[in-house]
Amino acid sequence: MDAIIQDLVQIDHECAERVEEAKTKKFKANDNLQQMRKDLYDSCWIKHEVKLQKIRERLENEVSSSAGQKAADYENQKISLEKKFNENKDAWVNDLVSRCLS
Repeated sequence: MDAIIQDLVQIDHECAERVEEAKTKKFKANDNLQQMRKDLYDSCWIKHEVKLQKIRERLENEVSSSAGQKAADYENQKISLEKKFNENKDAWVNDLVSRCLS
């Protein structure tokens, strides 16, 4: 009877060790999974960061080019309006004075 009890106790200890080994393997697997997730996230982030940087640079160049063109258009319009004003200011003043006096 003692031998049977000793066998049962030994089997119980072995099963407890197997359970602990399984828990250890589970924790290691979870750690590995978390590390793999982090590595995947980091690699994807770096990959997309490069793409985003290229897009950002392209858009900045487009905005800069567009801004330069708009500034040139503004200057041309300004010069045109100043020229028109200088050419017609005397006539407009005379016209306003004549309308006010009539």
